[in-house]
Amino acid sequence: MGKEVAEGILHGSNIASYDLLIWYASKVSETNPGATVKDGIEGLFHLAFAIVDNETNDNWTWFISTLGDAIYGEDDYHKIITFISDRSKGLVNAIAKANGHLRKGLKDECWSLIVKIAYVCTSSEYDATVGALSAASIQTHNWLFQKSDMMYWCNYLFRGQRWGKMYSNVAESFNAWIKEAQHLPFCNMVDAIRFKMMNLMYKRRENCMKWETHLCPEIYKKIEKTIEESRYLVIGRSDGDIFEVEDKQVNYVDLRNRTCSCCRWEVYGLPCNHACCAILQTDVNIHRFVEGYHTVALYKEAYESPIFPVPDHDKLMDAGRHLRIRPPISKRRPRRPRKRRIESQAFGVRDLHCSRCHEVGHNRATCNEVIAD
Repeated sequence: MGKEVAEGILHGSNIASYDLLIWYASKVSETNPGATVKDGIEGLFHLAFAIVDNETNDNWTWFISTLGDAIYGEDDYHKIITFISDRSKGLVNAIAKANGHLRKGLKDECWSLIVKIAYVCTSSEYDATVGALSAASIQTHNWLFQKSDMMYWCNYLFRGQRWGKMYSNVAESFNAWIKEAQHLPFCNMVDAIRFKMMNLMYKRRENCMKWETHLCPEIYKKIEKTIEESRYLVIGRSDGDIFEVEDKQVNYVDLRNRTCSCCRWEVYGLPCNHACCAILQTDVNIHRFVEGYHTVALYKEAYESPIFPVPDHDKLMDAGRHLRIRPPISKRRPRRPRKRRIESQAFGVRDLHCSRCHEVGHNRATCNEVIAD
């Protein structure tokens, strides 16, 4: 109670804060008239967020519908939008729960194979990895195909465009970023997030003005590294835009359609090493074959419209004048409320390697392998 009283004195009443919603919405519309921007970055771009009483189907339907109206507007065309959620945690937990006796195996060999299935891009890689999983654990293999909706998380089966993003770390980063604002009354919380976004957009806008390359710095580094890797490949030319590039296997590169038989160009939106090898045989700059979203020009365009301050000198006069708003009715769950978001099982988690036997899944202290003299 003492903490709640102190927070009420510092930030105001949470219940009374709802009365400010009409004023705040009007003030935001007045100071920040709707601006549209395009995303040209690899980092987190704040497009929209919502505060709801719970994660329900109705709330998600409302949010997605409202988001669609904001993105599409009155346009008569359809952009492809990809949603990335933390389904991976549910996947791993469900497999372990359904096959309790397989938990140790899942943690080691099966888990690494599931990760590999997620990343493979071609039918041959997919078939080989699925076969390996079946050989390692037929129970896990069967569960995966029956329950996991692989078309939503396996690169080879996925039909959208997610630029190689495999897990929802951005949501966890955002949750940590707004941690200080989460305990504030409703309107104070929204405005605190707006304040942080305003400062972030300014810093990124100022930072990108110093960039002198055509591509964003991180993408530029990736392309330069890929170019270096491509110099050791064997290449043959079939037609003006058709190339045969030999790596561990023969790859078919079509520059006109921006495709490669390894499928990594299409998945990541960046020319693969086979494509870079082919482009180097032409007079065209490799940067022209990178998706426009990765260019400095679109990055600058994304941040050219600032978020403006929202003055509150007239807040108390307007609050609740015509309509009183009260918090939604919600049931408090038992135990202390969780403040940290449950993190997803990131695909980038480093495997544990033993420095004694060099196997995966344990360390030197727990190693029981017999080492030959």
